[in-house]
Amino acid sequence: MTSGLYGNWGAINVHLRNLQRANYKDKVLKPIGELIAQRVRQNIMQQRLAFEPLVEEYLSRKIAQGYDSRILAKTETFVDAIEVKDIQSSGNSFNVIVGVKDGSEQESGISLEELSYYIEYGTDRQPARYPFTLSWEEMRGRVTNETIDLIKVTLQEAIR
Repeated sequence: MTSGLYGNWGAINVHLRNLQRANYKDKVLKPIGELIAQRVRQNIMQQRLAFEPLVEEYLSRKIAQGYDSRILAKTETFVDAIEVKDIQSSGNSFNVIVGVKDGSEQESGISLEELSYYIEYGTDRQPARYPFTLSWEEMRGRVTNETIDLIKVTLQEAIR
């Protein structure tokens, strides 16, 4: 006894080629990264995360010098530099990396990339604030759902 597979294999090949051409980085991963970057910026500017308060002496000096009194928003240079830095995909996994613009500096001359490590993990004199980690934890479930929805739309567009 023999068995054969029947169907419109030409149409299936067209759909498979369309799936291969679907640009997941631009249609799925980049919008997800932008969503995360936007939330980090909002959380800092709206002070929505439970940051340890600034030392009173530093806060007074900061205000006296005409800077913003909010934590991590001294001049907004740091916040404005938060962006999607890279998108990596391999097999069944992907990474969207959100950080600060390469080559950008704070007015003191320190690179914003270096400053972001001090802010996220702390120093001997400054507590860790975790704006990236806390924002990610807050958004993890939403990001999963948004990613699934964007993948569905991208697949539906590809097989049309």
